[in-house]
Amino acid sequence: MNPDVAQPRHAPTSICVAALALAALAIVPYAATVSFGFVLDDLHLVVLNPRLATWRDGWHYLAEAHVWQHGYASYYRPLVYWSLMLNHGLSGTAAWSYHLFNILAHGAVTLLVWVLARRWFAPWAPAPQGATAAWLAAAVFAVHPLHTEAVANVAGRADVLMTLWVLLGLWCAWRGYRGNVPAAWCAGLCACAAGLTKETGFLFPVLLGVWDVMLVRREAGRRPPRRRVWLAALLGTASAMTLYAAAQACAPSPHHIAFLDNCLAGAPWAVRAPTALLLVGRALHLLFVPWPLSADYSFAQIRPAATFLTMPAACAVGVLGCGLLWAWQRPRTSTKRVAAFGMLWFLAAYLPSSNLLFPIGTIFGERLLYLASVGVCMTIGWLAAAVLRPRRRLLVVGGPVLALGLCWTVVRGSVWRAPETLQRALLRDAPYSAKTHCARARAALTAGDTTAAMAAITTTLAIYQPYPEAHAVRAGVLLRTGDTTQAWHAAQTALALNPHAIEAHYYCGMIALQRGATNTAQRHLRHVLRLRTRNGAAY
Repeated sequence: MNPDVAQPRHAPTSICVAALALAALAIVPYAATVSFGFVLDDLHLVVLNPRLATWRDGWHYLAEAHVWQHGYASYYRPLVYWSLMLNHGLSGTAAWSYHLFNILAHGAVTLLVWVLARRWFAPWAPAPQGATAAWLAAAVFAVHPLHTEAVANVAGRADVLMTLWVLLGLWCAWRGYRGNVPAAWCAGLCACAAGLTKETGFLFPVLLGVWDVMLVRREAGRRPPRRRVWLAALLGTASAMTLYAAAQACAPSPHHIAFLDNCLAGAPWAVRAPTALLLVGRALHLLFVPWPLSADYSFAQIRPAATFLTMPAACAVGVLGCGLLWAWQRPRTSTKRVAAFGMLWFLAAYLPSSNLLFPIGTIFGERLLYLASVGVCMTIGWLAAAVLRPRRRLLVVGGPVLALGLCWTVVRGSVWRAPETLQRALLRDAPYSAKTHCARARAALTAGDTTAAMAAITTTLAIYQPYPEAHAVRAGVLLRTGDTTQAWHAAQTALALNPHAIEAHYYCGMIALQRGATNTAQRHLRHVLRLRTRNGAAY
């Protein structure tokens, strides 16, 4: 960008009002989450994590990758754990500070979207239109219902924090392109921080390239001093990748991707690729029309596609291809350029998580679209400001749309209030998920309702038979009803599928005690204690 190009000036009062309005749009829909509890992965991250209690273990998170359950995927996200340690020091295991942190981080990301859009749109549009487009982009991002999983769920902060570092780094890069040397090197620090927050942060140089190619105006005889920015960005990303590789090499145990979490993990590319295209289509659909939403897309809520010729996959490829061709046609107007930027940003941010290039730990998740939604929201804001003119028409159409998004975000966020509300929502939104029905069976067993527990576990095993946790829960149900023979058989089946299934070892120990086989009981209960200690130490 030409350093001599003047940026639009606005009255300080109008800027403060715009910023406060965006902060309110980002914070108000999630204000109620401060009273929410912990659900799903939050329990592993906080409640069952003994290392959060002391800062002396902070170095441990930087030096090693961590495994939540023996034999399963390991994670290296030291900045996420350090933020959790900060919350633990503030409120212990009371959930309010963890949720407050997520809300404030989402508000900061929203303001960064606005700041970057104002800077990036300025060379391509008159001042009023560019400012309006930037504000609309940030407003759509603030109230987008797709972000509820990332913001209302404590475990979703990895995506929020990573996006915060990426956008902060791009703001520093913009300053570096204007000749600010300290800002250029700060962009490299932000790139490193993004990679240490979540693996998707390694895409920082790619997203920097998308912005550079699509939105940096080039003028004859003038070139922005980009070399220093790119050097800092590459060094920062390389440093984070080096630490990640070293930590994964020291992971406490070999790991694999569970089939239920990602049924594409062991599938051939001929099966994985068409399914990934289906997921790209679903992601685009949810970004533009965020309904229906779900907290669980595990097997068999999403099944592998057998061919490229399915209609949704063809539509996804067709829409993306036609959109990119249209945006790339000459003359490349500012609208085409911004549209191409949004689509390229989406592809760059989401394709690594789509399982198309390589399998990841989950098949699909709404939180995975948090970073990818930035480019889409900027495009929506630009198009709305360009089409809905004059401003009165923009208020008549855009106001109700933002209000609808805000209300839907509030309603959707209430799903994450407690395990019970989430369980009811999962049974409604993910009726084909084996994990959902297994969780229902476990909850019914805890409540003493063996009839409901047996019905739920029967449904679970009908969806996915080789599910060790489901067989272990079935053992618990049968033990509660007094059928120790079938309970023993179910627990042994679970151990044959997964020798590290803690529940199965526990029920084997209880059955052996009832039968008077104390040696067998001690052996299985020792397994329980050893596995629990190992899992706790893994944090």
